[in-house]
Amino acid sequence: MSNPSLEYLEAYVFRAREQGVNGDLDGALESLTKGLEIDPHCEIALLMRSDLRMERNEPELAMEDLDVVLRHHPDAAAARFRCAEVHLANGAPKAALKCYSKILDYDSKNTSALHLRAIVQMSLRRPRRALDDLDRLLQLSPDHVEGRIDRAFVRFALWDLYGSKGDLEIALQLRAFDGASAESARALLKHLEALIPLSDRKTRRKHG
Repeated sequence: MSNPSLEYLEAYVFRAREQGVNGDLDGALESLTKGLEIDPHCEIALLMRSDLRMERNEPELAMEDLDVVLRHHPDAAAARFRCAEVHLANGAPKAALKCYSKILDYDSKNTSALHLRAIVQMSLRRPRRALDDLDRLLQLSPDHVEGRIDRAFVRFALWDLYGSKGDLEIALQLRAFDGASAESARALLKHLEALIPLSDRKTRRKHG
């Protein structure tokens, strides 16, 4: 036999999803809250409500929902990714790093966590830590274009000019891309093509 309470909960979640799509955030929030009265630990309803609360600029309430999820499902990567987003929105990148690290404790091959942790490390001016994550990411997913571009910039910051140029060339071979990241990547590649000969000449003079 079906569980009537579960069916009501599913109905509230479905209604909330439809209301959210139609821009009725207040209605969606009310539907999820009613669903959570049936099951206060429903992961999908808590995650959806945390997203709505973030859209309403209520990060503390969003974190409360995420804390409930993680108390009952400590390996819930989706909740930890959202926790990291809340911390970043609140200007707490080091707390976000802990979220990504916890995800990787449960799943060391989570490429999204590796990439996002690297990006935060870059923002904190920790290029070698970022490079460690990007190296691991590209071992797991060699065709990860964004990760390869990010590694090119990290390598440039560490003055690994040939490594940086190589990553950019591979990224361009993997996919024809456009947008701001593509423009910055092409600008760096052009800069490297001019810089490497100068660097080589200086090295030859130094050791000549």
